[in-house]
Amino acid sequence: MTTTFAETFRIEASSEAIARVLADRSTVLARLHAAGRDEPTIESIGQQDDRLRLTTTYRVSTAAMPSWMASRFTDGGPRNRRTERWTLAEQPTAEVSVESLDGGVRFEGTYALEPDGQHTKWVVHGTVRHPVPVIGRRVERFTADSLAAGYAQEAVALASAVHA
Repeated sequence: MTTTFAETFRIEASSEAIARVLADRSTVLARLHAAGRDEPTIESIGQQDDRLRLTTTYRVSTAAMPSWMASRFTDGGPRNRRTERWTLAEQPTAEVSVESLDGGVRFEGTYALEPDGQHTKWVVHGTVRHPVPVIGRRVERFTADSLAAGYAQEAVALASAVHA
């Protein structure tokens, strides 16, 4: 089973300014908090030349899930690991993966920060996969919708970090 995902968010900051704050620990955590993620933790931040790798973990609150899905989790919701592998060149891009550490759901995709006048378009493309055919499509749809809502709030957090 797979569900594709494509969203574009407008950030009121230049792509260069956004690239400068991506590795800041407070920005990394602010993005996850803004997205409504519980217990965000930075596993690692690695930067060499124009390459940046961010690895974080967080929980998705069962309060944000449909009851048929939330009932599976008794300890506060599924834990997820997100890894972003950025190339901070003229037009920053990233490969991103989000994997559930408590289940079979996985998101694989890309980010692109595209100049849009004095602002930036944050383009997110990817695929959500769940291996169980019976409920997989519903889990994938919930995951894609949750990611879209979260990324919209992260765009606001990135603009705030640039203007702080």
